[in-house]
Amino acid sequence: MDDFVDIFHVRSVDMYMIFVNISATCVQYLEYALSLGLKIKSFSVSDQRYPVQDLRKILLACAHISSLTVYMSDPPKASVLDCFQEFAVDNLELDVTPGCITLDHLFALVNCSKVNIAQVRFDEADLNKFLKYWLSGTSRLRTMAIQLTSGYRGGNYLNAQFVMEGIDGREIERNKKFEIERSDRVKTIVSIYNIAITLGDFDRNDLEY
Repeated sequence: MDDFVDIFHVRSVDMYMIFVNISATCVQYLEYALSLGLKIKSFSVSDQRYPVQDLRKILLACAHISSLTVYMSDPPKASVLDCFQEFAVDNLELDVTPGCITLDHLFALVNCSKVNIAQVRFDEADLNKFLKYWLSGTSRLRTMAIQLTSGYRGGNYLNAQFVMEGIDGREIERNKKFEIERSDRVKTIVSIYNIAITLGDFDRNDLEY
């Protein structure tokens, strides 16, 4: 154990653990090393290799690191998704089973600075509610991309007018880009592309649609 900890006192690390079988003992090592000063810059993890309780522990242990990527190919248990409210990650990427992420999960992620979520099933009313929620608060979230599941809408693109209904904003590009201002005077750009929506300065080239 001491040798393990000494390694991670040297510098921060990137951990890519998508194809690693992790046991409860490994999770304990990670938690212990973090408590002694281990700095993780980025962590990538998949649900396929973890029991539910261990995946939840890993996500909670990484709730405040710089960059976290999570792949969920199977419908996750509620106890896993509930830990999102603890997240305050600088850069969070979620690639999940279609239909698993709800509005409540989005609301819980507003303390992350940058969020990129793929394979979700929302309509214009859902996105409208989320924008109004962001506008009413003072969260850390500055940049976000939400990509809908391909084919979920039967080939129909998002209707920008429905997404922006009831929201005061300055239209920059017709039916595509809008500037909105939060209650604490934070301004951002909402961009709507086909079956994706972005908040803030998100590189459109990173979107898949």
